[in-house]
Amino acid sequence: MLNFFRVTKIHHPILLIASIIAIGTAGYVYLENYRLLDALYMTIITIGTVGFGEVHPLSEVGRLFTAVLILTTLGIFAYSITLISHSFVEGEARRYFAEKYIRRKIKKMKEHVIICGLGRTGKAACHELLAADSKIVIVDRKGGDKAPRSENLVVVSGDATDEKTLLDAGIEHARAIICTLPSDADNVFVILTAKGLNPQIHVVCRASQENSYGKMLRAGADSVIRPEEIGGNMMAHMVLKPDVTEFWRMLSFKDGAPENYKEVLCSIFPDETIGKPIHDLHVRRITGVSIIGYKTAEGEILINPLLDRELERDGKLFMLGTNSQFEKFYEVFTKK
Repeated sequence: MLNFFRVTKIHHPILLIASIIAIGTAGYVYLENYRLLDALYMTIITIGTVGFGEVHPLSEVGRLFTAVLILTTLGIFAYSITLISHSFVEGEARRYFAEKYIRRKIKKMKEHVIICGLGRTGKAACHELLAADSKIVIVDRKGGDKAPRSENLVVVSGDATDEKTLLDAGIEHARAIICTLPSDADNVFVILTAKGLNPQIHVVCRASQENSYGKMLRAGADSVIRPEEIGGNMMAHMVLKPDVTEFWRMLSFKDGAPENYKEVLCSIFPDETIGKPIHDLHVRRITGVSIIGYKTAEGEILINPLLDRELERDGKLFMLGTNSQFEKFYEVFTKK
């Protein structure tokens, strides 16, 4: 409650009104020997100029005090009421309660993704994550006026390089952070701050300058992306291998949502499956899904792994298929 008064800046007019009431009440008690409740009532009807009669007949001193009270407090009281009304009408109070709601919502979030910066790169990442039904917290200095509208998205207005802002974004419980700030130096600072607050968080960062790539990796980024370089490579591939490029684009995304390939942790399989070779699963024969890659527990990625590769609990399969095939896969192979 104290924070509400501080943020909305209505504590000053409230203190002014309280002071007026206190002075008036004390004056009637002292000058007219009014009971405390009568003095309070007399003060309120006087400064409120409601036109009610006197509680008890006033002496000449009491009338003089009442006149002075009216003249000196009428403007102050009206000004204070105006400030309080302005706070609610103009949105300060509304913004306070909106921010409080956002903080409560973020506090309940787990395994969400934080996006720092809502420029073109940040927006593109945001749309793809929302298409995959991920929960997102956007951190941007200008707020979220240009952010997509979704129940899975929350916007925190602030500086992403500020530790407090990242804490407000729930970084301690986030699974990943995407740094897309215009300045590479700011991105490096965000990486260092994020890793300090949550050493396990997965950091993906955009680099504008080529010489920033190594610095970001040394700062703790797990992946560093240069959009211009990726765009240029894609254009070249479209010229050199247009059909292959289009094929992989169709595999990766359809209508903005990843649909045809998935990463599957081996830990979802029943315990008796761990340690067995891939071919013993008969994944393609049973479900139609194809295994196109494998990531070992040590982090090595194998393309088109041999079928005698044994599954590790901390391993990961890269799989290709349709939605219906993946539904069948999860139905058959997920640990019950």
